[in-house]
Amino acid sequence: MNIKFFGTTREVTGSCYLVQGNNKNILIECGMFQGSHHHEKHNHHPFHFDVSELDAVVITHAHLDHSGRLPILIKEGFHGSIYTHNTTADLCKIMLIDSGHIHEKEASWENKNVSVKG
Repeated sequence: MNIKFFGTTREVTGSCYLVQGNNKNILIECGMFQGSHHHEKHNHHPFHFDVSELDAVVITHAHLDHSGRLPILIKEGFHGSIYTHNTTADLCKIMLIDSGHIHEKEASWENKNVSVKG
């Protein structure tokens, strides 16, 4: 078995671990980096593994630093199963939609201010 850490290394956000064994690739968490602008820029970096080779994802709870990059994972080509508790799935649905809305508003504000300054 091999475990690779792609988040929460030297920080407390962006939880993401790849567990490999028995010809399976299981991602534990797919968290968003939160906090300073320095931390949040990591959300735009590509994953450090081939998303299409993942067999499954396990989400332990709905906090965005554990589940916030799931939409990006799917956009990048993940087609496997996501395992979590029913309540966590319900909370993720609400939180991910809300987070997307907030990010759209922030991007709109930044784009508006860049064009005014530029």
